[in-house]
Amino acid sequence: MDQNRLPLNVQSFTKLRTENYIYVDKTEYIWNIIHRYNACILNRPRRFGKSLLVSTLESYFKGEKDLFEGTAIAKLEKDWKVYPVIRFSFASGEYSALDGLRNILNSVLDTAIEEYHLDLQKDLSVVVKFRSILRALYKKTGNRVVVLVDEYDKPMLDNMFPNKELEEKNRELYRQFFSALKDQDDYIQFVFFTGVTKFNKISIFRDLNQLKDISMLEDINGICGITEDELLNNFQPEINNLARKLKLTVDECKKKLAQMYDGYRFSETGEGIYNPVSLFNSFNDGQLGMYWFETGTPTLLIRQLQKSNIAIEDFNDGIQVLRTYLMNYRSDQNDLIPLFYQSGYLTIKNYDSDLDIITLAFPNEEVKDGFLNVLLDYVLGDNDQVKGNSTMNFVIDLKLGKIESFMNKLQSLFAGIPYDRNSMKYEHEWRDQIYIIFSLLGQRVSCEVHSAKGRADCIVETESFVYIFEFKVDQSAELALKQIEEKKYSSPYRSGLKKIYKVGVQFSSVNHNIENWIAVKDN
Repeated sequence: MDQNRLPLNVQSFTKLRTENYIYVDKTEYIWNIIHRYNACILNRPRRFGKSLLVSTLESYFKGEKDLFEGTAIAKLEKDWKVYPVIRFSFASGEYSALDGLRNILNSVLDTAIEEYHLDLQKDLSVVVKFRSILRALYKKTGNRVVVLVDEYDKPMLDNMFPNKELEEKNRELYRQFFSALKDQDDYIQFVFFTGVTKFNKISIFRDLNQLKDISMLEDINGICGITEDELLNNFQPEINNLARKLKLTVDECKKKLAQMYDGYRFSETGEGIYNPVSLFNSFNDGQLGMYWFETGTPTLLIRQLQKSNIAIEDFNDGIQVLRTYLMNYRSDQNDLIPLFYQSGYLTIKNYDSDLDIITLAFPNEEVKDGFLNVLLDYVLGDNDQVKGNSTMNFVIDLKLGKIESFMNKLQSLFAGIPYDRNSMKYEHEWRDQIYIIFSLLGQRVSCEVHSAKGRADCIVETESFVYIFEFKVDQSAELALKQIEEKKYSSPYRSGLKKIYKVGVQFSSVNHNIENWIAVKDN
C-alpha cells in the first residue's frame, strides 16, 4: 500500500489510521479537553477538520487503543475504558423539509438501539427516546454515555435567511431534544458539540449551563487545521514536490503556501493556522488553487452583505470589534461581521489588549480573491468582461496610463450587468464594485483614503501611475473633479516619480451606469 497518502476528504479516524494516510497528531488537545471539561462546544469554519476530530473522540471513548499507537494520547492514557457513544452528524440532511431535522435525530437514535441491542421501542418521540437510550445504555454497560454532535448548527444555518419560520421550528426541536443532556446528567460522561457558528445557549440548549465554549481559548487554537510546525514536520516531501512543479525554491514555495492558505487565528494571540483542505489539494494537484471556495460559496452571506452598509474594502483593511462582543456573539443576533468571522471569511489579525479590541480581516489570498470573485459574479451575472483574456486589457490600460480607454471599458462592463442585479443608488455601492474590480485586476487599491482635508473615494496605484477617483451619483463629473482639487487629494503623491491622474466620475441612479467622467493630469 502507498505510504504517505494525503488525507483528502478523509473524515474517519479509523480509515486514516488503517490505510496509511498522513496523520497530524491532535490527540494531546483531546486529552487536555476531556480532562478539563464534561461538556464543551468548538466552533471552526467548514472543511477545517471538525468531523475528523469528532471521529477521533469516538474512537478514543470506544477504547480503540490500537488506532492510537504512536500518538501523544497513547503515552498519556493508562486505563483505556470503553464507553457507549452516540454520535450525531448534521453535516448532511434535507433541513429545508419540515421534518428534516427530526428524521436525522430519529435515524441516529434508532441506530443506537440496534448497535447496542437495547430493548426499546422505536416509535417513541425523539425526546423520550433519547432520554430512554441514555438510561438504558448506562444500565446495560455500567458506564456513562458519551454524546458527540457534529455540525450542530447546520439545520438552523440552512434556513437562517430563506425560511426563518423553519429555523425557529428547528431551534424549538433542539430545545426539547438537548434538554436531556441536563436532565440525564447522571448517565453522561462527556458531551462535545462542533459547528461553524454559535447560537444562543438559552434559545437552543436551555439549561445546559455546563457547556463550555472553547472556541477562542489560546491553547485550543491549533486543534483543527495545520500549524506551521505541523506543516514542516509532516509534509516536507510534499512541499519539496510542489516546489519542483511550480519551479520555485523550497523557501519560495513555503512563502507562497503561507500567503495562500495560512493566516487563520482563533484566539487573540494564537499562531497562524493553515486551511487543511486547501493544503492537501494543493499538494495533490501540484498547484496553488482556490480549493476552499470550490467546496461551497457563501451565497446567503453575500446577499445579506449586499443589503448592509459594510464597506467591502474593510474586509481587507481591517474591521475592529470588541473582544467580549466577538466571544459572546451568537448568530441569531444577525450581525454579519461576527458571522463572517465564524464562517472563516474574516479572522483575527491583531489584538489591542489595552482597549480589548480585535481587528478582523481576510486571513489569506485564497479567501480574499475567492470572496471578491464571488461578489463580482453575484453582481455581474453572466457578464465575463473582467474574466479571461479581457482582464489583461483592463490591466494594460492602467499600467500604460490609458485612462480614457479604461473608463470606456468600465462603462461597457456596467452596461452588461443584468438589470435585476444593478440597483446601485449610493456612492458607497458604486465604490464597492470599483474596489472589487480593481482588486481582482491585481492593482493596489484603497478606498475612503484620509487626507488632511477629507477622504478620497478611491486611489489606485500601479508601477508608474496614481489614479485618484472621486464618485458622484446624479451629480456632475466636474463637481467630483473639483472636490479632488479643492481637497488636495493628490498632494501626498507629488513627491514621487509616478504620474498622477485625477478622475471625476458621475454615476446615474436611473441608467445604473457611468454617465460621464473627466480625467486630467495633475500639474
